Amino acid sequence: MINENVGTAKDYTNAKVIDDMEVAQASFKEARAETQSQRDRILWELESCGGNIPRSTIARRTKLKQTELDLILEELEREDIIKRTRLRTDHNGPPRELISLKV
Repeated sequence: MINENVGTAKDYTNAKVIDDMEVAQASFKEARAETQSQRDRILWELESCGGNIPRSTIARRTKLKQTELDLILEELEREDIIKRTRLRTDHNGPPRELISLKV
């Protein structure tokens, strides 16, 4: 007599893969929502400062890591929403960058 409640190893593996895919999709949606809210926060900061703000100020106000900020700024620049301008400094300090909303 065959017990129909017991599946094969292949059935178990397929179910595990489907579960893993569902978890991955949920994580992706959550990460995308978080990125969207960070993106909205950056745009809000630009709006509230008249459309021009130094990159360091955005980083400080949004509390984003530099790598996260870079990704979002690159995306906004590709979408032609912002313009990034490197500013010259009179000393040997790190280069500064001004972020501007395109009108």
